Amino acid sequence: GDHRDLHVRSRRQRQMCKRDRYTEEQATKDLFLKELSQYAIIHLATHADATQENDPWISFEDEKLTLNELNLSRNNASLVMLSGCNTSIGKEEVGEGIMSLARGFFYGGSQSVIASLWSIDDTSTSSITKDFYQNLSEGQTKATALSNAKRSYLNNHQLSEQSPFYWGGLVLLGANDALPAQSDSNLLYYLLFSGILLFILYLSLIHISEPTRLGMI
Repeated sequence: GDHRDLHVRSRRQRQMCKRDRYTEEQATKDLFLKELSQYAIIHLATHADATQENDPWISFEDEKLTLNELNLSRNNASLVMLSGCNTSIGKEEVGEGIMSLARGFFYGGSQSVIASLWSIDDTSTSSITKDFYQNLSEGQTKATALSNAKRSYLNNHQLSEQSPFYWGGLVLLGANDALPAQSDSNLLYYLLFSGILLFILYLSLIHISEPTRLGMI
């Protein structure tokens, strides 16, 4: 039946998608730049910032990656998720636009970037991100997946936790498409986050590649 077919397709998808996760001392700037071009989905959950005075940066375990350095990199990402703080803002350059971290990933080849408008809340962002990947795995477009994840958050929270501060900070920039289909299924493996803490570096890269069997998260 339909339920069994969904289970089989989900299992096949888990086998087709290679996921690499780097945390703490493994999550160095050099390794990120080395591996960057090999991944279809890049998820960065780490401290980041941009002001009018400083070059935007992303914090890795050993050192920061600046926008100037990012502009020299290349990627092949269908989607980059930047769930650090202020990743869509930056200094406005005449004739160029906003010099943000999101712009740096676009310059390197990304089709879509989800970035933040302000200093986002870790707990609510973790919840929204989890549902976003779930929605993507069901074939929803990126914008629909993010919108539905935010609606789910609102439906499960109340009072002050429904403030836009908690759910409105992440925005989609670029192409609004579903993720590339693999084999006979539009379902893609998704990440399940138990939580994201500020200043604790969590770098997750999904590599759409040759079949690899994965264990449970």
